[in-house]
Amino acid sequence: MKKQNEEKISAILFREEPELLTIPDLQRLLGISRRVAYELIREGKLKCFQLGNSYRIPKVFLLNYINMLFLEEEKRMSDKET
Repeated sequence: MKKQNEEKISAILFREEPELLTIPDLQRLLGISRRVAYELIREGKLKCFQLGNSYRIPKVFLLNYINMLFLEEEKRMSDKET
């Protein structure tokens, strides 16, 4: 069920984007610097794979990362209320 929802969201949010994103794509979509993009990968927060000398991030991995951010924020807000 979760995978189906992610695929639907991906189809809506990133329909114009390639299935495999590059670091510049990631920078543009998240509004982050190149340094931060590489930090996310190095710290294991954003899964990817290496293709030659460059990284590729499947759109679904980006959605997983965004979902994780929302879940962390929800938890932080609920902890704040108690």
